[in-house]
Amino acid sequence: MGIKHFVTSRTDKLFRDAVTGLVQDLGNKIPFILVNIVPEQLCDNCIFDPTHNCSSGVYNQRGPYPFTTSICPECKGAGKITYEQQTQIPRAIVKWGKVGDRQGDFPLPQGALPQNFGRARCLVMYNDQIDNADYFLVGGTRCKMVSHPIMRGLLTQVLSEVTFQRDD
Repeated sequence: MGIKHFVTSRTDKLFRDAVTGLVQDLGNKIPFILVNIVPEQLCDNCIFDPTHNCSSGVYNQRGPYPFTTSICPECKGAGKITYEQQTQIPRAIVKWGKVGDRQGDFPLPQGALPQNFGRARCLVMYNDQIDNADYFLVGGTRCKMVSHPIMRGLLTQVLSEVTFQRDD
């Protein structure tokens, strides 16, 4: 005899539709941007000098920024560039902690976040992207992930929730 669920597929669909509608209606008040750092690559604007491990200061005739000086405007003479790939999560619901520094060693109320901490909720389809991000930009503030994202739902996972902390 199989396990009987108290939540029916009809109830799960109603919940899924309601939560998706809630995220669509309330989300995106604060931009929630995932940032992935792409490893160093050779500059595509200048000729790399492997002997000195930097730019040779010569335009390669294919790059987007021609130059006549000895410093490449793209890599600033380094010969290599590190890129940051940004992805904005549409319709994320972001909430910052409001509990300031307290006197004594009192526990926080359940569900409350301390100051400089925040929580973002978005549709579950972004869960893997959030988990793989190097850091977040939340309303222009750099933040780091405190815990891996948690998926929420009844029978079907609908929402992804991540807790973060200011990183400045």
